[in-house]
Amino acid sequence: MEEVKRPKPKWLRKLERESWQAELIISGAALLGSLQLPGILEAFQHYLLLNYERASLQLWFFATSYWALFVYGLIFLFVFHFIVRALWIGLVGLNSIYPEGIIETALSSKDYQEKMKAEYGDIDGFINRLDRMGSGMFGTGFAFIGLFFNLGLFMSVAILLITFLQSVGVPGFWAWFVGLSPVILTFILSIFSTVLNLPKFRDREWVKRYHFPLAKFMTALSYPVNTRYIATSLMLISSHSAPKETKAKDIIKGIVMVIVGSVLIGIVLGMSGGIKPQFMDHQYHRMGDDETGVDISNYADSGYEGVLYEPMLSALHPAAGGPLWAWVPLPERELSIMLEACSQPEVDAELSRSEQRKPKRQRLVACAAEYVELYLDEQQIELPTALREYRTTEAVAEQFGVRFDLSKQTPSPGQHVLKVVTHYPLETDTGEKFRTTYITFFVMKNEGVKPAELIDVNSGIKPLYIDAD
Repeated sequence: MEEVKRPKPKWLRKLERESWQAELIISGAALLGSLQLPGILEAFQHYLLLNYERASLQLWFFATSYWALFVYGLIFLFVFHFIVRALWIGLVGLNSIYPEGIIETALSSKDYQEKMKAEYGDIDGFINRLDRMGSGMFGTGFAFIGLFFNLGLFMSVAILLITFLQSVGVPGFWAWFVGLSPVILTFILSIFSTVLNLPKFRDREWVKRYHFPLAKFMTALSYPVNTRYIATSLMLISSHSAPKETKAKDIIKGIVMVIVGSVLIGIVLGMSGGIKPQFMDHQYHRMGDDETGVDISNYADSGYEGVLYEPMLSALHPAAGGPLWAWVPLPERELSIMLEACSQPEVDAELSRSEQRKPKRQRLVACAAEYVELYLDEQQIELPTALREYRTTEAVAEQFGVRFDLSKQTPSPGQHVLKVVTHYPLETDTGEKFRTTYITFFVMKNEGVKPAELIDVNSGIKPLYIDAD
């Protein structure tokens, strides 16, 4: 029996006609709020990079990709929607001032004006198209942005589950198996549900019995937040944009396009800095492995206020015979590997927490001496005793590292390179390689020697030195 479509209430029809007012208010307010999200996302990414081990970070890369799509998609949506609505309001205003429309003038030929009017004179039609574009963009954008938000949430919960299971002693394989099983199962069921839409299967009795319950379960699992809106919006959009006849090759083509589009978007986000490249292990190793330039984050006197992933020297221009120290950050991703590989005996677990505190610190310092290697102009330095030191950065109030006093190693005046090697392994085709950072610095003759000019350390210009006396 055909369903009888009930007429829309009068208030709903009026609201649909005047929805632009609510859209514009929401869009303007939400634009201001969404512009704060990139900073929050960046702080979250730095937190992950400092506190999660390398295997988890590869999963966090995909999770933060969805979060980045959500954040930047939201900003793009509100900016573009605001522009379209502003154009619409402008044209509505002009149309109200000139209700007679475009009239003939003596500024050009009649033939030219008739052709221009035929091309651009449908003012009411253009106003209607802008109105539909604004409303459609607003609704469609929220549907897809909600989709990315839920996917990011889904992946994040899976990774947090893996981390929790590992923290309570579950073996790594089983922790990953339990944490990733819902993700893999959801992916497989999504493909299976798509296949059931093919004309070859869709009308079979068992498909009719199980396909909808499966799709309903998948929808609730994949979009736990704002489920009804996302499902309804996607159905509404797809029902008006899908072809009348769907062939198997069209569905396969759609799946391929989604995969290729996702990869391309991920590449763009990675290249633009929307996703930190350090989530990929080889990128993390490449960060400081460059002896051809100067990086301000390597010098304590540079005023750098960002996040510290690379070692730091006391100054770009230390004085000969003056203080010289190196601080090596040990984020959680490296600290866990250092402690696992350390040859120092574990602290007696039978001791109380207060009794364990000092021996644990002493063991950590001893392990740091095994984990860190320093080279001055390619000559290995005999390490002095390390000191634990926390530094305040944009990401964390207490970023842990170890400081080495190199004052006795201060070289002669001129340009030098400090190479810092931490035993954080990178698997390569040629064998295992450790994380290496090069820090260039310039030793002054004495405290009275000053650069002839203040230079921007990013410029790569070598300073000239003059004797202050």
